[in-house]
Amino acid sequence: MDVAQAIISRSSCRRFADRPVERPILEEVCALAFKAPSALNLQPWLITAVMGEELARLSRSLIKAFQERRVGCSADAQAPLPQVYVERQKELYRTMGPAIKATASPWQDFTNEGSLNFYGAPVALICSGEAALAHRAEFDLGLAVGWLLLACQEKGLATCPIGLISRYSEVIREALNLSEERPVVLGLAVGYPDRTASVNLVKTGRAKLEESLRWYL
Repeated sequence: MDVAQAIISRSSCRRFADRPVERPILEEVCALAFKAPSALNLQPWLITAVMGEELARLSRSLIKAFQERRVGCSADAQAPLPQVYVERQKELYRTMGPAIKATASPWQDFTNEGSLNFYGAPVALICSGEAALAHRAEFDLGLAVGWLLLACQEKGLATCPIGLISRYSEVIREALNLSEERPVVLGLAVGYPDRTASVNLVKTGRAKLEESLRWYL
């Protein structure tokens, strides 16, 4: 699979097959991700792979925290969203709504508790930055995560980036013995896809090129 095929074929997976992911494959995709560029070659990222009973324990702690706080998925905007983003969010609901209804879970339960349970994936990759650096090295980490998504796709692994976990970072730090110098930025659910699940058959659209590409000649 070439890079273009990996980009085009990839989509977020929200139901995973009951099949473990072998550690050598995880090591291989992470090694590829760590080839990503970073400012001054600092490579200021840390990925913690969580599996088995440790993943089940982490998921239970996250869901318990959610049930107590009810802090769920949102755009996390610092100002009212421009209308173009509001419309894109509505389109997402229209596209995914029927598939989520087929799961018998309300939308909010599916997205919030599903995220904090890593959608039942056999592996959760907890992606951390570096507190000592500006913006906690989130841009460099984002480059590595982008490469990781494509490396997983090439190996036949499905993924789903999960930002909600960052709102429960102290729960994760305690569960995984992570230093405060390693802020939790993102999680990735990783596993083999359940190809029969309706939520995995949905392909979300993208804006027209001219909406996101500007020329200044």
